Amino acid sequence: MTGGKADEERARVFSLLVANKPGVLFRITSLFRRKNFNIESVSVGEHIKEDESRIVIGLMADDAMANIFERLLRKQIDVYEVRQMDISRAALRELALVRVRLVEGNGVGYLHQLCSIFDYKVISINRNYATVQAVDVPSRLEEFLAILGESRVKDIARTGITALEEAD
Repeated sequence: MTGGKADEERARVFSLLVANKPGVLFRITSLFRRKNFNIESVSVGEHIKEDESRIVIGLMADDAMANIFERLLRKQIDVYEVRQMDISRAALRELALVRVRLVEGNGVGYLHQLCSIFDYKVISINRNYATVQAVDVPSRLEEFLAILGESRVKDIARTGITALEEAD
């Protein structure tokens, strides 16, 4: 817990190991839709075995709602494992590609300097725009975007969070 009351909404991350076949992701996301609940982030990728996938879902929920979702997820066909992750014990990252407008007098040099501070990478550049690859925890990514400001961010593509809990 984050030190707040048990019934306060807070960030939750669920890690699921599922069958890698059509319809599984749809059935899982439909559970959230039926409860009229918003998934803030979802990422899916093949697991160690090619017939399994790892799904990482990020959302805001209080303890009661998080427990309900965990129970519902465990009942699903083709869901082999469900873990509500302890965010403080997880390696959690998000990838974002950010197209940044280059401004006269505060352009390429400034952007390279900012990317250096955040340990991000400029992956393409032309006369008017640069594309930045950012891999980080969501809060630092949000900080980077705030520093750039809405007027400089031309476009963005975000993967959503992915995470692994620390090994014991």
